[in-house]
Amino acid sequence: MKSSLLLIIISFIFSLLLTSPANAVQKINMQSGDFYIGKIVEETDNYIYLDTAFGKIEIERSSILSIEYVDDDSSAEDESSGSDSSYDTSTDDLLNESSEPITDLDFFKSKIRMLEARVDLYQKNIELLQNDLDSIKKRALRDAESYKEKIAGLKRQLQEKNASEDKKFDNLIPIEPGKEIYINQKYIKKIKFIIREGIDGYFIRAEYTIYSEIISVEPNFDVYFFSANGLNIAVDSNNLQFNKIPRGYQHIITKGIPLTFPKLYPKFYFIKIKED
Repeated sequence: MKSSLLLIIISFIFSLLLTSPANAVQKINMQSGDFYIGKIVEETDNYIYLDTAFGKIEIERSSILSIEYVDDDSSAEDESSGSDSSYDTSTDDLLNESSEPITDLDFFKSKIRMLEARVDLYQKNIELLQNDLDSIKKRALRDAESYKEKIAGLKRQLQEKNASEDKKFDNLIPIEPGKEIYINQKYIKKIKFIIREGIDGYFIRAEYTIYSEIISVEPNFDVYFFSANGLNIAVDSNNLQFNKIPRGYQHIITKGIPLTFPKLYPKFYFIKIKED
């Protein structure tokens, strides 16, 4: 029983020695082509701390290519037994071809090379961003010029349209709401239009002052009302042929005029006096 227990303990110790040899060292292969040999004594998410023959160094994980585990004492045993050199894992043979020891200066040179590589990468990114920015600026300038041309074209069209509208409405007279205006158009001496807005839209209250010093008159005239775009929106007919107004007498015609298109604001008017 005791011999069995002793055998188990010896097997356990032997397995520990196989998995974690006392003199185990690590070879840290860097992406730059360099490598370091020592024992990993501390690890964080971003760094590995390696205890080397030259002291403790800090290695960034992102710069590591691979990690190899080797036994530093195996080389002496292999040499004494005359084993094949291809299985020799001594730390001396893991060094570079020059067999020069890694110094702190080499380590810092490696760090400098990595930093220079990052600077080059960032510089290229800056150049790409600058090219993108220049392209965006050029496109924005082209778009701005295009919009300026379009705006200029629209302004020309608007001026042409305004000129055309002004010519089209040469015979139309602008309404001056609430103002009594002397027009002296034959027997129509004064007019006054009041524009009101109700629930259903606009309507007009009109006042026409009729007067003649020379002859008696029988008023017979129409008044046409137009919107801002020249649409005829109402007609007021005044036929008083059988209501003769003697000369020297003044007569005021007051009327409410509904609009055919009550949602449109009356902007102009035109008076047509009928001769018959």
